[in-house]
Amino acid sequence: VLENLESDLSKEFPQLTVRPENADYFAALDNVRVESDKPKLVLFIGSSIGNFREEVIDRFMAELFKKLNSGDQVLLGYDLMKNPHAILRAYNDPTGITKAFNLNILRRINRELGANFNIEAFEHYPYYDPETGLAKSYLVSLKSQTVKIDALDQNFKFETGEVIHTEISRKFKVKDIEAYFETAGFDVVEHFYDCKHYYVDTLVKKL
Repeated sequence: VLENLESDLSKEFPQLTVRPENADYFAALDNVRVESDKPKLVLFIGSSIGNFREEVIDRFMAELFKKLNSGDQVLLGYDLMKNPHAILRAYNDPTGITKAFNLNILRRINRELGANFNIEAFEHYPYYDPETGLAKSYLVSLKSQTVKIDALDQNFKFETGEVIHTEISRKFKVKDIEAYFETAGFDVVEHFYDCKHYYVDTLVKKL
C-alpha cells in the first residue's frame, strides 16, 4: 500500500517528496521529525485514534506534541457519539459487511500462520455502550473446539460461548476531544464537521 501511494503521489505531484514509513505510530513519529523553520501540518484522519485505549490516546497526544515545533498544526479525525442505534447498525449491518470483515481475521490467521480455524464455528457479535462511546467487536465460539496455530506450535481451546475480542472503536464527544488536546498542550483552532455532525476533523496548533 505504501509503495503504491508513493508511486501515485509522485506521479500526480512531481514536486512532492514522499518518504513512506512502515512502522508503529510512535516509531514513525521519531523517524519523520523534521527540523525546519517552516510550519508543518500533520494529518491523522480516518478516526484511527478511536482504536486506541484511553491511556494510549494520552500518550500519543503527548508524543505528537513533543515532536512538533511552535506553529505546527495537526488535523485529526474523530467519529462522534450519536444515536446508538445508528452506531450499532454500522457494526451489525444487514448485508453482513462488518461480519465478513471481522471473520476475515480468522481467515488471515489460517492463511498466514497456518491455523485451522473453522470459520463457520464462530459468529460475529458487536456491542456498543452509549455512555462510554465504546464500540466493541467479538467473535463468539459456537461450540467447544480446539484450534491449532502452527506458527506458534500451540493449541487453543474454546468453550461454547467463549469470545475473542477483536476490536475497539471509540466514539467521542467534542468536549472530550478538546480536553485531550488541551491536556497535551495544543490550542484548538477549528472543528470541521460532516453535514450530519457524525464525524469531525479537528485542527489544532502548537503555540
